[in-house]
Amino acid sequence: MAKKPVQDILPPDPEKRSVRNIPINSRKKIGVTKSNNYSSDADSEPEYKLSSDLDSPLPEELIVEAPTTTPRRKREYLEPEKSRSSKIILWVLAVFSVVVVFFAILSFFVSAEITITPKQQKVEIDSLITVKKEASSGELQYEVIKVSRDLGKEVVATGEEKVEEKASGKIIIYNKYSSKSQRLIKTTRFQTPGSLIYRIAEDVVVPGTTSKNGEVIPGQIEVTVYADAIGTDYNIGLSDFTIPGFKGDPRFDDFYARSVTPMIGGFSGTRKKVTTENKDKATSDLEDSLETDLVQSAKSQVPPEFVLYNTAFAFEFESLPQTSATEATVTVNERGTAYGMMINKKSLINYIAKNILKLSDAEEIDIINLTDLVLTPKNGSFSPQKNTDLSFTLNGEASVVWLFDQSKIKQDLAGKSRKEMESILTQYGPSIEKAEAVISPFWSKTFPKKLDNIKIKINIGSK
Repeated sequence: MAKKPVQDILPPDPEKRSVRNIPINSRKKIGVTKSNNYSSDADSEPEYKLSSDLDSPLPEELIVEAPTTTPRRKREYLEPEKSRSSKIILWVLAVFSVVVVFFAILSFFVSAEITITPKQQKVEIDSLITVKKEASSGELQYEVIKVSRDLGKEVVATGEEKVEEKASGKIIIYNKYSSKSQRLIKTTRFQTPGSLIYRIAEDVVVPGTTSKNGEVIPGQIEVTVYADAIGTDYNIGLSDFTIPGFKGDPRFDDFYARSVTPMIGGFSGTRKKVTTENKDKATSDLEDSLETDLVQSAKSQVPPEFVLYNTAFAFEFESLPQTSATEATVTVNERGTAYGMMINKKSLINYIAKNILKLSDAEEIDIINLTDLVLTPKNGSFSPQKNTDLSFTLNGEASVVWLFDQSKIKQDLAGKSRKEMESILTQYGPSIEKAEAVISPFWSKTFPKKLDNIKIKINIGSK
């Protein structure tokens, strides 16, 4: 029997059609029919429905070709859109994280400024006060500041005169020997290392020793001494002195003196002279100038914790030997010494608060115009270098400001919420009238825990 030939290639089936074999004109068409259902909105478009029944006749204008886009091409179109959305989300998350970190860092540096208006009041003062050289608790104590200056003025000479004068100067006598006072009679001698002798003109009492912090402090007094003889040989500079009368006595080593001014004025011979009237006028002018200069000099040396009033001064003046200026003039010389009474500011304010304003012990104040008050000696004059108790009247309008503990306020507010500030500050009684706080950054609602980051500003002069 004959074998059937093997067919490697089958003939195409005329009934089977590939995409390539579909004629262009035979493409399937999808019909779209107009619906009769219309929206009540006048602007709405008529609705259309797809028709799957190819046998139904459709108008020519409503027949459209089916899209030829394959599913693969559709996926290729959507994938880039998803990628861009993911990137946007990542960027949003990154920005949000940066913002969160930024605000967290700012929150770490929280700071606050508190503006506090303290209680303030104008008080009229007119009271008698007493200050003492040695005061006990609750009393006012004063300290003495001493300044000296020499000044001269040129005056027309009217002739010549023969003059014989002794040199003189000031010394301080020290008693290191005993706690008891020692009286020295007038004409007591004081000797320089060069054997020049000077004497005191009046009896003096040298105070005894005192003790401070275990240290023995010699008693002392300032006096004027005069040369034992006339002439220029006794015009010397600053020097130490011993007391020859104590030689061979235990007091010799512990009683001594030191000059505080040069010894001047020793003269023997002829010199120009001026009329009494011209000399007195020159002396008066010199004393006025010296007073002004001495007050300014003393005030420049006052420690910041003390107050020195212009009226709290006592002055001493001493005529010095005149000197030649030109052939027709001489210089009249004068030495001025001022003794100023200084009072500790805090002690004076506390005294006013307790004794004049009658405030409680819990109230602490400051008087911001303390130096504007007027201090007047009760008897018109005083000698702080000699007297122990001094009386004054204190007058003027005092600007009183109540004080509070700023460090404690910082401690009380540290880490607390802004809402708690009012209740915390009420603990400080009448000292505080108003307080406002600014906390940075602005969203923070609590004060910083670190005290250095809390600043307090005091508002004086307004409420």
